[in-house]
Amino acid sequence: MIVIQRIENPVDCPQADPHYVEIHNAYLINDTPVYFEIKNKTKAVLHSSITSFPEELIQAFRFYNYQVTEFYDDCGNLLFSYKAVPLTQTDIISLQPSQFYISDSKLEACCKWVRSKDDLMIPVYPDTKLICDGHTRLYAAIKKGITQCYTYPAVGVDRYILDFVRMAQERNIYQVSDMQLVSKEEYQVVWNQFCDDFFSHQITQSESPHED
Repeated sequence: MIVIQRIENPVDCPQADPHYVEIHNAYLINDTPVYFEIKNKTKAVLHSSITSFPEELIQAFRFYNYQVTEFYDDCGNLLFSYKAVPLTQTDIISLQPSQFYISDSKLEACCKWVRSKDDLMIPVYPDTKLICDGHTRLYAAIKKGITQCYTYPAVGVDRYILDFVRMAQERNIYQVSDMQLVSKEEYQVVWNQFCDDFFSHQITQSESPHED
């Protein structure tokens, strides 16, 4: 059985390259690290001690980086290729967040590698400008004076994003700059715990019998 997971924190895999962990492009296949080096908007190179990569790994990576459609090994051999994803150059100020808070530690990490709009590939809810992922990257971009990014239609995103957008607007969050910067510890409570409670409630509701 193959177990694939993204390395979210250095303590999850101390032997992993900290650079790739920091930019969230490090994964584990069972106990072996695999690193995705993004070369441009659509191309990535896989680095690892293993030589055979399951497509499930690629799909796990593309959940966060769907715009990447060509994957190569260290020797330049094409491993996987997918249909091109349309990218739209977009003003960051025009995007509507679906998140309320930004972690200061995550922001610090993003500020180390976000340098231009080419580092900002943001999934949006189809046919909208509602952000599905990448809030911290966008916040870092604004802090650096970057005004534009690239967006693409998210695939497989659930309609819960619309609920999160509604709740963001109820908190007067209409732009990326409206989100509140909080400490790492506070973020665990006000955002991570909030999300856990929200989805737990959704599951409970779905399991409850419907009334006529």
